[in-house]
Amino acid sequence: MGRYMNYAPSVEPEDFDACPVLLTAQDRWTPHHLSVPVLSRITKVPVDTVMLDN
Repeated sequence: MGRYMNYAPSVEPEDFDACPVLLTAQDRWTPHHLSVPVLSRITKVPVDTVMLDN
């Protein structure tokens, strides 16, 4: 079983080109500030973030 901190993606963010990315941010497990560095590396497809209430 893999561990969160040792996870290696099959495609690096810079190479991701499969579909647009939508982050719906209101996740207690993965705070928004931890997603931003990864999302900012995705440049081949549109990336959007929607902050959810509740």
